[in-house]
Amino acid sequence: MNPSPSSSMDNPTPNHAQSFSLRFGNFKMCSDGNLELAAPTATAVADKSCLPEQGLEFDYKPGVFPPSTSKNNQLFLDQDSNFVPDNGFSSITNNVVYTGCDVGSTSNVESGPQIDLSWLQELLKRGDPVDINMLLLIMQGSYLPLMTDQALSSVFKKLVGSCRSNQLDLIVEDVLLSSQSFINAAFCKQGASSICKLIKRVKKPSQALAITQIFSTQFLAMMTDDTAKSVIQTCFDCFLQPNKVLYEQAILYCQDLAKDKVGCISLNELIEKISGGERLRLLNTIAACSAELSFHEYGNYVVQCLLSLRNEPTLSSLVVLGLRGRIVELSQQRGGSHVVEKCMMASDLGLVYVVKEIIITPQAPMLLAQDLYGNYVIQKAFKETKERGLERLCELLMKTLEPYRRELNQTKCGKIVLGFLKDATTAYKKNTLVWRRL
Repeated sequence: MNPSPSSSMDNPTPNHAQSFSLRFGNFKMCSDGNLELAAPTATAVADKSCLPEQGLEFDYKPGVFPPSTSKNNQLFLDQDSNFVPDNGFSSITNNVVYTGCDVGSTSNVESGPQIDLSWLQELLKRGDPVDINMLLLIMQGSYLPLMTDQALSSVFKKLVGSCRSNQLDLIVEDVLLSSQSFINAAFCKQGASSICKLIKRVKKPSQALAITQIFSTQFLAMMTDDTAKSVIQTCFDCFLQPNKVLYEQAILYCQDLAKDKVGCISLNELIEKISGGERLRLLNTIAACSAELSFHEYGNYVVQCLLSLRNEPTLSSLVVLGLRGRIVELSQQRGGSHVVEKCMMASDLGLVYVVKEIIITPQAPMLLAQDLYGNYVIQKAFKETKERGLERLCELLMKTLEPYRRELNQTKCGKIVLGFLKDATTAYKKNTLVWRRL
């Protein structure tokens, strides 16, 4: 039965001859308008004190149905009932309440009404507190399935956006009752989006802390998941003090995060946002293991992020000092060469340490100049020493490469370095640069 738009203007005559009931959420609504617990043992509702008086909240009439959180977005007739109601309209919105008959494979009933989501959309758009209270009562204990449902997650987000402070409290308290289910929801696209919407609306520190404490128990798993990490990042964006429990986990697991394909991105994003004493502790912890991370396929990105921070000379010095004796080796790796370049760019100390180690290592200048990745390090060394006016350092680097012009001219990478060498030699002879001694 698919009503036409005009049918919403006609109030059908309800069928009072047969007794029936509808199940939705934790409740069962009978044809006489009474609302009862669908499952007396349900933990979500301890007693019937939360049920509204007949007609008080729902303004119920046969043929007019409240929304359902049942599977497939559908309302289900009680299995003991043979009643199939006529099309009706909502006494609240004057819109058609249901549009179909298919109840899916989860019911033994062959036909029954299907909810029209436009009814919910209109109700939520109006934002009437009484209507919102009705929905909150119906959906009590069913928010988590609602949050993760592909079709109904949008309804949850609109509901959260329409709630007042005291109404939002009911949702937060409900979803936090099942902490593991709350965490699980963060690992699916719809669930993560729903949780992010909820987090953005939470203002009470106690609720924010409860949320971050729950997520802290699975911090590493969430930060290394493409979907769930958005939930943690939203906490970082929206909360302050409650994030301290998450910061502690970041410090504890920073090395594991740095070595993960997704975790290294999450950690870099955190580095940009973290503040206070936890920030210094996190950065120092990463710097302490930067030598190992620099050689890792993902960890090197975190070290690069550390070296790119402005006004952090102590950190860059710690990284450079930790890499002493391994600069040439690191320069021949794809990610490692970027780390070495960042070391030179971070400070004069880093530039001096890198260039001097290359110069004093036998055949290192020629080896790096012909290497697929190392040649970029040599190019950066010439560029930085020239721009900063480090005459002696640039001159030493030129002299170490001069004997290998023939070998360099035989490789593609070597020819590129020869171009830099030629420019540096010409500039030096013409004295066009303003040099300064260290």
